[in-house]
Amino acid sequence: MRSFELLSTIFNILLLGWVILARNKPQRGLLIGSGVSIILELVHGLAEVMRWKMIPIYAMTLVPIVMFALRRFFKPKEVKKKASRIRAILIVSLAVFYSVIAVALPIVLGARQA
Repeated sequence: MRSFELLSTIFNILLLGWVILARNKPQRGLLIGSGVSIILELVHGLAEVMRWKMIPIYAMTLVPIVMFALRRFFKPKEVKKKASRIRAILIVSLAVFYSVIAVALPIVLGARQA
């Protein structure tokens, strides 16, 4: 992987983990995280050519933006029911699986040799 691809991948996976595992996510944190992620993707696109193999990483950039929009338009209710343990394990498992696919795709398919 190239340097900005690697930096973007690490940041987006950490941001995805924070979005999933953190209990109280401040609006400012989601906004700053998505801003940094977008800036990393833009720098990556300008410095290194964007590749189709990185689409899962590019899609991870949208997760904090979607979370911010959902919180902005749909206010959370005061009474929250505690999420079940099975649901939490399933969400974390799917996020880990998606992250593994996102990292493995560019590595397995590799760069085209010229």
